[in-house]
Amino acid sequence: DVGSVHRTFVGHVGGVICLAMSRDGKRMASAGMDRTVRVWDVEGGREAMPPITEHSEDNKACTCKHGAGENGDEYVEDEDCPVAGHSDYVRCLCFSPDGSLFASCSDDRSVKVYSVNTGEERGALKGHSRDNPSCSCRFFPSGARQEVDRECPVEGHGDCVTCVSWSASGASVASASRDTTVRVWDYARSGAVKGTLIGHQGEVSSVAWSPVHEDVIVSGGADGTVRLWDGRLLRQALDPME
Repeated sequence: DVGSVHRTFVGHVGGVICLAMSRDGKRMASAGMDRTVRVWDVEGGREAMPPITEHSEDNKACTCKHGAGENGDEYVEDEDCPVAGHSDYVRCLCFSPDGSLFASCSDDRSVKVYSVNTGEERGALKGHSRDNPSCSCRFFPSGARQEVDRECPVEGHGDCVTCVSWSASGASVASASRDTTVRVWDYARSGAVKGTLIGHQGEVSSVAWSPVHEDVIVSGGADGTVRLWDGRLLRQALDPME
């Protein structure tokens, strides 16, 4: 019947915020408020692999420090922690063009890339936060950044990451953030951020990469604008560093 539920996928223990489907329709990824990512076998109606679990005090596999700080609300990442997931709400998921990988982004200010088959983390663009031991910026107790360290080695976002999109070749990922920027991450080659697109006057809530043109990105923001970014500048940003 038109509009009838064909199948229900059950597993999350919190609201589901985002979904993505692979191009061949065989895999679906879901994530949200429980901070976990689940990959589903669409035809079989079951999980295709164990869930990618969250960094939290309730997760016994997580070796990060929880309840630190004066107010007992500080989280400090353990770089050797075996948990591959996020530490806050997951906002967006996107499969790579060939369907072998998917990217996720989160309120924890990070973008992560995983294998569709195993759930293994293949890369991470971590943000400026007090949770990130590599970040040398100063933060208020609330977690808001108090002072920017110009020498900080962290290349990621300075606020929640709202959306991710793959390039047509699958070599790069674009991410949008409440920090008003779009970051272009050269995931497959250098592993570095090769360009930061600045122009929105508020949160950037969406980003999309052209499925046929490697040099075309569009973004939409809370300022009420949709911006089509100059392809020449983007090509320059994506050229290998000298």
